[in-house]
Amino acid sequence: MNALSWRIGIVAGWLLVGGVAVRANEPPTIRHQPISAAVRGQPISIMARITDDAGSVKYVTLFYSLSRDAAPFRVPMKASDADLYVGTIPPDLLEQVDQVLYYIEAMDADEATQETPWNTIKIRSPSARPKPEEKPVSPPVTPTPPPRERSSLMGVGLIAGGAAAVAGAAILIANTDKGSSNNNDQDLAGVYQGSVTECFALSGEAQTCETHSMAINIDTSGAVQSSNLRNGTLLTGQMNGNKFLLVADLTGTSNGVTGEVYYDGTVVEKELFGRITGRYQGTNGTGIYSGSFDGTRP
Repeated sequence: MNALSWRIGIVAGWLLVGGVAVRANEPPTIRHQPISAAVRGQPISIMARITDDAGSVKYVTLFYSLSRDAAPFRVPMKASDADLYVGTIPPDLLEQVDQVLYYIEAMDADEATQETPWNTIKIRSPSARPKPEEKPVSPPVTPTPPPRERSSLMGVGLIAGGAAAVAGAAILIANTDKGSSNNNDQDLAGVYQGSVTECFALSGEAQTCETHSMAINIDTSGAVQSSNLRNGTLLTGQMNGNKFLLVADLTGTSNGVTGEVYYDGTVVEKELFGRITGRYQGTNGTGIYSGSFDGTRP
């Protein structure tokens, strides 16, 4: 071997070894939008998109705890589609607490791991309502008694006027009562913008989920409306306190299909939280709907 060939061989070997050394296995990539608040008594669905440079994700685990000093609970996150993983925090543990902490860990086939930071979810009571604005109360005005020398005709007029005053007061009370029943609807009125994740599992098949943006409008009369909570369907309903229920009727959407999807929402201050449940019956079998949605208003 001449000197030139020897040198070329040395350089090629160095590049080959260097290339192998440089190409280290990268841990999975986690894309997750942290959840900041949830409603007490409802399960919390945690979702993340996990990808790996080698294309093989081995485990995805949800860790949650009531304190960072306590050992966290572990929940395997299951693949819903190609790269969407879902894990659920059950509601039983959250009945008496105001927050829960969680993070996500992903591991690939070569056991390279990636973790998200700890995130804190505030637990809100579903019965919480905005406090009404306190208004100063004016002291009652003491009426001046009529002079005794007035005629009896004036007395009749006073009696009639008193009756009119009583009637006017009754009307005022009735209007006040009617207005107070709408105070809560006016406090909750606005457009809540956020996202919805709806999952569907046909019996015997894997669950699939879809996430998209949505907006829910609540007007001052308490009417609720959304045209994109469920794509392609206009949903309407009415507030009951700080709760509402929207129903999507599946009957007639295709041949032989029956069922309903329920969107159960709760408004707490300027935040809206909801869960999705439902059933499906078609020629291809039965299925279950699940998921959650949330939004905020300015």
